[in-house]
Amino acid sequence: MAMAAVIAHSTDPAVHFRAECLAALDAIQARAPHSKIREMIGLYRSIMPSDRLPGCQHFDPLAIPHLLPNVWLVDVLDGPEPRFRYRLMGTRVAQAFAADITGRLFEDVHPDFANNPMPGFLVDVVVTWRPHHRLGKPNAWPVSELLSVERLFLPLAGDGAHVDIVLALTIFMRKDGVEF
Repeated sequence: MAMAAVIAHSTDPAVHFRAECLAALDAIQARAPHSKIREMIGLYRSIMPSDRLPGCQHFDPLAIPHLLPNVWLVDVLDGPEPRFRYRLMGTRVAQAFAADITGRLFEDVHPDFANNPMPGFLVDVVVTWRPHHRLGKPNAWPVSELLSVERLFLPLAGDGAHVDIVLALTIFMRKDGVEF
């Protein structure tokens, strides 16, 4: 039976979420992202169970030690509106903030968080179960020497269906064209 037919006949919503996620990954790959983004997508695909989204229990940071400086994990906190907390921050991400903000809530770190587009990107990943990719000017990073960032948000769902962590990878490019 074709994958589309399996999805259409499945009563398990996790199967649908997985298919949506894979379609979004295909679209991101088609845009020819940075090699680190491509590598993270490859790892994510490799840890994805056949019938649901991967969870944090599937992600082994030791599989990508060279990407860890650019990796950060975001806890999704339950509530009427999702809230977000920095769970883990790679060294390059901490350097871009000029501080390690692990354990802090996003709204406490970013004074203008409500007017920043990043919360919308995160909420979108949580409610659609689809990754989000962005290439553009920094909107949450205080380092003035940055020209651009390329960022990937990937949904992690401990139960396979409800996103409880967002796995992120950010590449920082300085104004001189060198990676930060």
